[in-house]
Amino acid sequence: MTVNDEDFQQILAQTRHFIRTTVIPREQEILDNDRVPDDLREHAKRMRLFGYAIPQEWGGLGLDLPQDVELAMELGYTSLALRSMFGTNNGIAGQVLVGFGTGEQKARWPGHPTSTSTTSGSTPAR
Repeated sequence: MTVNDEDFQQILAQTRHFIRTTVIPREQEILDNDRVPDDLREHAKRMRLFGYAIPQEWGGLGLDLPQDVELAMELGYTSLALRSMFGTNNGIAGQVLVGFGTGEQKARWPGHPTSTSTTSGSTPAR
């Protein structure tokens, strides 16, 4: 299932608001501490940004490739450390598991309909 344009525009607007009003004012803190603060990670997690390119049935937003690119551009408006938090889940690891994972691997994926995991599908790596 793909995200329709109206819903995507809402996701994009919410992300833009988060970046400009919450993240940008804390860029120096991110730089000084060499990490994205936990409260910003939690905010991004609630927005399901750790799974924006992951299918909705697995707990992601289910964005298609053009939407993925547009959202990534919005995330890139601020510190690249923020955008980098989402790379593994939405990029190499996430897409490999979605496209090429075995049934057993997919069943262990938190958020997958057959998963037995009790953790969230958008758990950020540190």
